[in-house]
Amino acid sequence: MRQSYAFRVAGIAPRDAAYRTAGEAVHRQFWAAVVKLVLRAKDRELAAGLDRFGVSMVPIAESTRRKGRWRSHTGMGDPDAPPLDPAYALSRTRSLLTGRAHRDHAEFFWRLDTVTGQHWGRILGFHRAGAGRLPVRDVIGLSPQSLAWVREQAAKWWADWKAGREHARRAEQTRVVLPARAKAARPVPERPRPAAVPSFRYATFGIGGSEAQVRRAAATGRLSGPKRLGG
Repeated sequence: MRQSYAFRVAGIAPRDAAYRTAGEAVHRQFWAAVVKLVLRAKDRELAAGLDRFGVSMVPIAESTRRKGRWRSHTGMGDPDAPPLDPAYALSRTRSLLTGRAHRDHAEFFWRLDTVTGQHWGRILGFHRAGAGRLPVRDVIGLSPQSLAWVREQAAKWWADWKAGREHARRAEQTRVVLPARAKAARPVPERPRPAAVPSFRYATFGIGGSEAQVRRAAATGRLSGPKRLGG
């Protein structure tokens, strides 16, 4: 039988009718929220040096400390750091852990380690087995205490989701549809009227002023208007 180095979280989905009828898309949203919660909880466990049962792991031996086997692939490390966690958050046990949401559960596993060329879960499998002089340190899973916290937070997420849906439903019921505003008619531009041309049909011209001169004066605006005969 092939050994697994992953773990899953299931059985914490809501049991109310709203969840049962919500559909697969909403179910996957719920489990995606669970993935984030489990990763947070598991990271806290590892930072505290706890195994999958919530028990403190065996600290590194003094011989391991002297030989420097606690050192991290990052080049940085702390011999007083928790087991399997020499570079704290940069350690592969914490940085390579990821999760995936499914329709009815969440799955967690460690990604490929580019340094060893193996999935880090397989390396953690050696620690879980306690091969040779290696003490048993099993971190492939989530402790009951952390699972209880995840269950509580997931229930809150579901309550918030239902409250948001109810708020949207009520807002839709009370929504007032305002009539569309009528478009204002575009103003029709006023066409410029041609300037009035004075008539010289019955005009008389004074001394020293010919008709041509009077017409030029009218064109340039220097003429107040021709005088009519008898006017």
